[in-house]
Amino acid sequence: MAAKASKIPAIVAKKDSSIAGKAEARPRADNAREQLRSAAPEKAITTAEKISAGERIADDQLAGLPMPTTPAPQRELPIERSVANERRLPTVKELLPPLTYSSTGGNGNAPVSLNTKDPAYVSYFNRIKHAIEINWEYPELAKRYGLQGKLAVEFSVAADGHLENLRITRSSGSQLLDDEAIRAIRAAAPFPRIPTWIKGSPLPISASMEYSDNRLNYR
Repeated sequence: MAAKASKIPAIVAKKDSSIAGKAEARPRADNAREQLRSAAPEKAITTAEKISAGERIADDQLAGLPMPTTPAPQRELPIERSVANERRLPTVKELLPPLTYSSTGGNGNAPVSLNTKDPAYVSYFNRIKHAIEINWEYPELAKRYGLQGKLAVEFSVAADGHLENLRITRSSGSQLLDDEAIRAIRAAAPFPRIPTWIKGSPLPISASMEYSDNRLNYR
C-alpha cells in the first residue's frame, strides 16, 4: 500500500523573508569572529613589542647616565680625654681658708683691727683688750667738762708680746683724752706672746677708742 503523501505543506523560505535573512547573517557573523580572533594576537604582539621596545630605550638612556655612588663611610675620630676629667678635684679641707688667714688684714704691713671677728685673732685680741681696759680710765677733768671723742691708734706687738711703734692716727680733739689712751696702752704692755697659729712678727694692730657718756668703748 503506497504511503500517503504528507499533507503538511513544506515551508519554503522566500528569499526576502526574515528566516532567509537570519540564515544569511549567521555565516557573516562567523566570518567576523574569525577575523577578530586572528587580529587580537597581532594587536597583543604589537603592544608587547612596544612595551619591550620602550623598556630597551629606557635601559639605553639609563646606561648613559653616571652610576650613583654611595657616600664613603666617615671615619670616627678618637675621642680625646677631657682635661677637666683628669684634673683632681680639691678636697673640702683645701677649699677652707688656712687657720692663719685673715679677712680683715694681717697680710704684709696692713694692721689688723682690734675688733676683728676673724677666729684666728679673736681670742688673742680679747686678751689685749682686757689688759688695756684694766688700765684705761675716763679722766675726771674730762668728765667734769663733758669732754667726749673718738680717737684711732696703731701699734705693733712683737713675738714676745712687747709693745712697738705706738702712735695716734686720728685725734679725738682733746689732748687730755688722747694722752689717757696712750698711757693705758703702754701700761697694759707687755702683752701675752703671739700664738703660734698667727704668723708674722711684729703684729700690726689698729684700734678705735671712744669716750662717750662717761663710758669707754672700742669702735
